[in-house]
Amino acid sequence: MKNIIALMMIGFILCSCETDDITNSKKLITESIDINSDSKPDFKLEYYELATTDIPSSGGEKFGEITPIDENLILYDENNGYLFLQVGDVIKKSVSENQRWSPNGAGVISKKRREQEYDEFWTIRANSSNNYYLGIKLKNGSSEEIGWVKLDFNTDTGEVYLLDSHVSSSNEITITD
Repeated sequence: MKNIIALMMIGFILCSCETDDITNSKKLITESIDINSDSKPDFKLEYYELATTDIPSSGGEKFGEITPIDENLILYDENNGYLFLQVGDVIKKSVSENQRWSPNGAGVISKKRREQEYDEFWTIRANSSNNYYLGIKLKNGSSEEIGWVKLDFNTDTGEVYLLDSHVSSSNEITITD
């Protein structure tokens, strides 16, 4: 009887914890990402190619880019680009002098071409070799939430996966694994 009561109390405590974090399971990003589950896309994934202007083109590079929709923003670091965050880093609504909230797309994966031959594998555009986090800010009128998304990549196909995400209305949030 004591065990049943203890289990019920643990369940009650877990269910009654209040949080504004949102967690998603791993999923392939095909077009857009709805971070806060409001049925409205917050970011979109687009692929495009930049090529030389000579005919035929002697080279180029394909990019996979995550772009904010509406007023949403992505955290950019002047020294490290977009995929610079790691577990334990703190994301703040007001950023440091080397960082800024950007309305521009974050090139997260790319593949180079020489003449008509593409590299065999896609390149993840990050300084680290694992745990790829993107800092985000969701804006809806005067309301702002900050957070992060954890991404994974298939370097054979260029596919991008959403592993996890968290957002909060607080002034700062720490990346946890």
